[in-house]
Amino acid sequence: MRLKFNLGGWNVGLSLSAWKAPNTWTKGVFNRCRDGKYIPFWDYDFLELEDVVCEVKHLQEVFNLGNLYVFRSGGKGFHVVGFDKLFAHEFMELLMSSGCDEAFKNVPRFASYRNWVLRNFSKGSVPMPEYVGTLRQVPVRKLSNAHYLYFKELYGDRIEKQINLDDSKDVSVIKYKTHVKDGLP
Repeated sequence: MRLKFNLGGWNVGLSLSAWKAPNTWTKGVFNRCRDGKYIPFWDYDFLELEDVVCEVKHLQEVFNLGNLYVFRSGGKGFHVVGFDKLFAHEFMELLMSSGCDEAFKNVPRFASYRNWVLRNFSKGSVPMPEYVGTLRQVPVRKLSNAHYLYFKELYGDRIEKQINLDDSKDVSVIKYKTHVKDGLP
């Protein structure tokens, strides 16, 4: 709701918003590497798998990215992760070229931590994201060893051995509160 009025020669605007309060805890990983670069992360909501795969394959070719891993995050939600290390401006161009969730694209740009987070564990009755498949392409950039090891720990052999890894070992994992409605993400 927006309200605008004039008060003593001043234009005044008020805005009121409402949203459901977070009601359950989960954990996810940040995509920022210790050296200040970012790995590709996308969060898609309310799309069919075929649409997500078609778009991400195109972005993989255009931005010359290595393997990309697709996960079902619940219902018609998908996460896509790569390990290529990108400069911030490259990651932003990649993200803004995608049709992924607008809140995912924009919220971190206005937060002080400048990180994008993807959930990797269950939230309430919603299970952890399920591995769907790999879009294969040989990497040309350095890859984040830390993120590779993290996802390898979670998903085992479905995350294939990588080449051109850096020597990083640490990722940032965050525990955060989120909203779950009727068992849906």
